[in-house]
Amino acid sequence: MLIMADAAPPAEPVALDRQSLAEAAFELGSICGQGLPDNIGLLDTLCEEIRQRIGVCVAGVAVFEQGLGPDATLARVCAESREGATGLFGELADACPADLRISDGDHVVSLVSQFEQASLGKARALAVFRRPDGIALAIAIASDGTSSLTREQLAKASALAPLVASCWARAWVREPEWLRELTMPSRRVLRLVLEGLDDEQIADQTEMTYHAVRAHLKRIFRNADVRSRLHLMQACRRLCTESPLGDRSATTLS
Repeated sequence: MLIMADAAPPAEPVALDRQSLAEAAFELGSICGQGLPDNIGLLDTLCEEIRQRIGVCVAGVAVFEQGLGPDATLARVCAESREGATGLFGELADACPADLRISDGDHVVSLVSQFEQASLGKARALAVFRRPDGIALAIAIASDGTSSLTREQLAKASALAPLVASCWARAWVREPEWLRELTMPSRRVLRLVLEGLDDEQIADQTEMTYHAVRAHLKRIFRNADVRSRLHLMQACRRLCTESPLGDRSATTLS
């Protein structure tokens, strides 16, 4: 499932020196520490972090829970236009053969990376990482289509990608059916409930009516088979403790 994030202007390049990498690691670490089962929000944030830090026109992330293939569980793309997102992950099948099997204990492993000089002269590049439980993350960047990715952009992507993968691995949760079936407005209400807001505060934040918020909550309670906010929060918090990585760091296969 490919979902376009809001259109955005080209990002200005940001130098990824040691201090900038430390800042990126801190920001990504704060994302992991939120403890909220919000896969869409997670990928949106990672997408924007990649785009801003590297300074590219198009950035995308895609997660594959059932193995690498043509259909992602969820994909988010931040681009100037919908056309810019077309074919962003098109080289995935060729880059990662289906019979590729790599084991590296409890760490996130890099299956393939095009964020290197070999991609100079190309308009797109991607990297793929995998968690110990087999779920894979693809990170892709692209130029505006009229020029190639620069050496500086590829170097930034190579430095940033393992940090992004490590954050994703700790924060991504396998969503139960009831959570996958929620609409975007219901997901937004759920997130604000988990942040501790009451119904009136949620109405103000979302610009919904009080009665609309109550309707979303009733639907969420019914789908999750819970009877109170407390039980809902407990059910969601349990999802966030099931990551196979905990607080381990990412590594890159040499």
